[in-house]
Amino acid sequence: MNCGDRGRDEDDEWDENDKLDEDNERDEDDKRDEDEKEEMSVADLTGPVDIPELTNPTEPVDLPELTDIAIVGGGPAGLSAAVNAAARGKRALVFSAGPSPLAKAERVNNYLGEPGLSGQAMMERFIAHALQMGVVIAKGRITGILPMGKQYLLSCGSRVVTAGAVILATGVVRAGGVSGEADFLGKGVSYCATCDGMLYRGKRALVYGLASDAAAEANYLAALGVDVTFLRPGNRPAELSSDIPFYAGTLRAVKGGRTVKSAAIQLIPAPQSPFEPSAGAAPPASVSPPAEPPPKAEGDWEITVEGIFLLREALAPQVLISGVALKDGHIAGDSRMNAGLPGLFACGDCLGGALQVAKAVGEGLAAGQEAAKYLDSLGKDKEN
Repeated sequence: MNCGDRGRDEDDEWDENDKLDEDNERDEDDKRDEDEKEEMSVADLTGPVDIPELTNPTEPVDLPELTDIAIVGGGPAGLSAAVNAAARGKRALVFSAGPSPLAKAERVNNYLGEPGLSGQAMMERFIAHALQMGVVIAKGRITGILPMGKQYLLSCGSRVVTAGAVILATGVVRAGGVSGEADFLGKGVSYCATCDGMLYRGKRALVYGLASDAAAEANYLAALGVDVTFLRPGNRPAELSSDIPFYAGTLRAVKGGRTVKSAAIQLIPAPQSPFEPSAGAAPPASVSPPAEPPPKAEGDWEITVEGIFLLREALAPQVLISGVALKDGHIAGDSRMNAGLPGLFACGDCLGGALQVAKAVGEGLAAGQEAAKYLDSLGKDKEN
């Protein structure tokens, strides 16, 4: 080997060493990036989630009066539907009545590609994705949906939103859980304090508060001049006005003639706090209305009221809208997610079957795409 060959070999060796050093530096940089990603929380990845509140009637919210597709339910199915509707160029508005049951899951191990996430972390990512796609998410409970020609009117408190199509993603909700509820709907039974509160000014009403915003609704009724009594299982809500009597228990039946006259309730000791009934003499349990249960009372009682506000997180589909197709207590959707009326679709747990995140997300995708196709077909009909 001559001197020239040896020089070339040394140069090649230096090039090899330089390349190895560069590769090692890149590997170290990649490792640091991966470590940093692992240390990042879900909040770091998604950023803060700001959802407009619609439940406080004293605070007006900039809610669109018109949208292409309204989605009732802010869980995995509803958010998936919204994302896929937005991907098709449609304005999507999601109404979320409260936290999704998924948020309570300690760990989800069977969602493809995302093993080990908590339900809360998964929901934060779903919400962030929807917001990034331009989806509008509003916190509020839909109390009625009315078909009007080729559009739908949705009631949320005192607000009305018009949509070209509606997707029901309400989760598992049963109707008629209280005896007499359906019979007295509109005759003393209401699902919306904001809508009907003024009708009971100066009258006595029971708020059966199963929704997260029920205490705020009860406070609103009291501010209007309604004589409110609050009932729910468990402890007194911290945000409930101290002037409002509270009972821990359940509503068993609604009674009356042409209108509501009384409520049959079953009182159960609260886990950590005593009952806090309104002032007054404590009659024996056999006394008929207007009996007032005494402190720490238990068992069945009947109280005189002229109105009963049943505030649940969500209403059953057949209560929300007339004409929805049902089977075995669930919405009878078909392969295209149709729910019984033109422009009405459904997805997720309200369809029955396996109550799994993957199923809900897949059905939400189909419902969002089918709703977008439906609106496109209306446009083509106008053109023809």
